Amino acid sequence: MNELCKMNKTKLIVILSPFKAQCNPLSCYFDNPLNKELMRFLEVNSIAAMDLLPLFIANKFDPDKIFVDSAHFTAFGHKEVSRLILRQFSELRDKN
Repeated sequence: MNELCKMNKTKLIVILSPFKAQCNPLSCYFDNPLNKELMRFLEVNSIAAMDLLPLFIANKFDPDKIFVDSAHFTAFGHKEVSRLILRQFSELRDKN
């Protein structure tokens, strides 16, 4: 995907979106090493990326207000995710 973007003179930006169980500190998915490994891979390969999970936690989002089910956002969730992405977009765009 990154090579295709480069060929088309555009930039790939990967955004990792958590699922509801990842947002629960009591869940076995809360500190999922997969996200860390994906972020490491993206960094090593000079691909701009953002993991939304730490931002959800830092902003103390209530998963019941963010998710309509286990993976899909509510209207409020979409609005909040958009705000998070917009806050960091220029940094992501200019990275690597």
